[in-house]
Amino acid sequence: MSVFGLDIGYQATATPTAAADSLLFTPSNATITTGAGSLDATAILPLVLGQQPVRVCVAGYLPEGVNLAGVDVTPGRARITLESSTLTLTAQSLTTLGTCSAG
Repeated sequence: MSVFGLDIGYQATATPTAAADSLLFTPSNATITTGAGSLDATAILPLVLGQQPVRVCVAGYLPEGVNLAGVDVTPGRARITLESSTLTLTAQSLTTLGTCSAG
């Protein structure tokens, strides 16, 4: 984005956690960047995003009854652990996708 001829961008980082049907991203750092320098915007994250983490539902991509059990992110890789105590591997179970809970 350009404001008064000055290019403005941003960089943000977040910590992911697993929550059964969703990935939760808790913002941890934000910086507004310009050609003239950068500004730490971490303090305003709660004002922009609120106090709750950003929820991204993934249940619609997983077989019904499969939950996210963990997430581990390292540079260049993300490992997501799934678990289910009820899934039977059949064509029907693998094509019947889950749904997101409210909230």
